[in-house]
Amino acid sequence: ELTRTFAEYNAAAAFRAEQIAQGVTASMSIQKANAITFLHLGQLLTAYYFAYFLLILPVLGLRETPKGEPQSIHKSILGGSKATSKPKSDPAPAPVAEPVAVPAE
Repeated sequence: ELTRTFAEYNAAAAFRAEQIAQGVTASMSIQKANAITFLHLGQLLTAYYFAYFLLILPVLGLRETPKGEPQSIHKSILGGSKATSKPKSDPAPAPVAEPVAVPAE
């Protein structure tokens, strides 16, 4: 028989009888340690994931203002100062070969 009662163990029965005589209820239980499990960590990170897209990014978009559009890329890159070197002139275009007439046979 696989099931046994508390009274079948002599030492346990004696301990229980002592506890009852003293007016204390004997109980045996296991209490898990309080710790963050993967379930709690997963729930916390899932909440952060949705909060980031639904709360943080919209508030960030309202709070931050982008810089104005620059007048030109040249001024944006060089900070409004003139270039120190002269721009190179465009090279001459490559010569184009003229079509050659092919005699018909």
